[in-house]
Amino acid sequence: MTLLFFTRYISLLFFGIILSFAFAGISFSKKNFICEISVLFLSTVLQIAAFYFFGEEFVWKAYPLLAHLPIMIVLRFFYKKRISTILASVSAAYICCQPAKWLELLYIQLFGESDTADYIYIASLVFSLLLFIKIITPYASKIYNKNDKSVFIFGVVLMIYYLYDYSMAIYTDLWGSNVRVVVEFLPVFLCFTYFTFCIVYYREYEQKTEAMHKEQIIRIISEQGAKEIEAVNAKEQQAKILRHDMRHFFTNLQLCISDGNNEKALEMISAFSEKVESTAIMHFCKNSTINYVVSAFAEKFKEKEIKFNCSIKIEDLDIDEISFAFIVSNALENAYNAQLDLPVSERKIDLMLCKKDEKILFSVKNTCLSKPVFVEGVPISQKEGHGFGTQSIIYLTESLGGNCQFSATDENFIIRVVI
Repeated sequence: MTLLFFTRYISLLFFGIILSFAFAGISFSKKNFICEISVLFLSTVLQIAAFYFFGEEFVWKAYPLLAHLPIMIVLRFFYKKRISTILASVSAAYICCQPAKWLELLYIQLFGESDTADYIYIASLVFSLLLFIKIITPYASKIYNKNDKSVFIFGVVLMIYYLYDYSMAIYTDLWGSNVRVVVEFLPVFLCFTYFTFCIVYYREYEQKTEAMHKEQIIRIISEQGAKEIEAVNAKEQQAKILRHDMRHFFTNLQLCISDGNNEKALEMISAFSEKVESTAIMHFCKNSTINYVVSAFAEKFKEKEIKFNCSIKIEDLDIDEISFAFIVSNALENAYNAQLDLPVSERKIDLMLCKKDEKILFSVKNTCLSKPVFVEGVPISQKEGHGFGTQSIIYLTESLGGNCQFSATDENFIIRVVI
C-alpha cells in the first residue's frame, strides 16, 4: 500500500463525510469539523483493522458498515437528524463521487494507467467538493431536511442507485456479466422514477397554487368586507346627522308653508330627500359575500361616473362562494380598468347573475376603447403587470367545475361564466 494509494483512499473517505454532513444541513464550524475528523479517524481505524484481519475483499464488501454507518450514527444520535434525511444525505454524497471516477476512467482510456490517473482522481475530488459545497449544498440541505415525503421524492433515486451499485458491482459480478436484464434495470427505474416525480411535483405545485389563490381570495374579501363595514358606519353617521337636522328642517319647512312660499318648501323637501337617499346602503342580493363585492365596486363606479346596470337573481350558492366572489371581483376589476380610458359619456358596465337549470350563469359586459388581442380564446393584456385577473378567473372557474368564455366587439368586451 503506497502513500499515493493511502492519500487517494483518505481523500475519498473525507469527501464522503464532508458532503454527507453538508447535505444533512450541518453547517461548517470548528466543532462540526472536529466531529468530521473524528468520524474520519474512526472509519479509517475500522477499515485498517478489517483489512489486516480479513483482507481487501472483505473491506470492499463491508464498506457501508465501515465507512457509511459511522456517519449515519453520528448524524442520528449526535445531530438528531431524521432517518430519511440521513439516508438521502449519505446516498447523495455517494453518487457525488462519480464525476471524479469518470474523469479518471477517461484519462486511463486515453493515455493508459499511471500514477497521474490517481492525481487526477484526487484533484477531481477536491474540485467536486468545492463545487458541490458552493452550488448544490445550500439547496440540497433544505430539501433533505423537509418532511419525510419530500425527502423520499427527491432522494429515492439516490438510495436505489446506492443499493444497485453495491448489489451489481460489489456483492455480485452481474454488472460485468453483460446480462441485459441487469444492465437495463437502471434506465427502466430512472424512467419510472422520473415520471413519478413529475406527477408528484405537479400535484404539489397545484396545491401550492390553489393555496396561494385561496389566500388572495380571503385577503380581497376581507378588504372588501372592511370597506363595507366602513361604508355602513359612514351611512350610520350620516343618518345621525340627518336625525339631528330633522328638527330644524321641519321648523324651516313649517315657516315656509306658513308664509305661503310653497316653491321654497318643495325645494327644501327635494334637497332633504336626496340627503336621505344618500344614507341608504346599496343592496344587490341576499348573499352577503357577493353583495360585499358588488356594492364595493358600485361605489367605485359611482365615483368615476360609470353607468352600472346590475341584475342579480340568485339567493344561495351551492359552490365555494369565496372563490366565486373572487371571480366576480376580478371581472368587475377588469371592467373598471377598461372604463378609465373612455370618455365619461361612454362608460358603462352591465352585470348579470342568475341560476338556470341548476347552473350558475354570470356575465359582465363593458365598453372598451379598443378590441383586445386574443390568444387561444383568452384576452392578452398589453400593459405590464396586468392579465393576472383573467388568469385567476380561468383557474377559479375550472376549479369550481365550470367554464368561461371571453368575447369582444369593436365597442364591448364580454365575459361569460357557467358553473
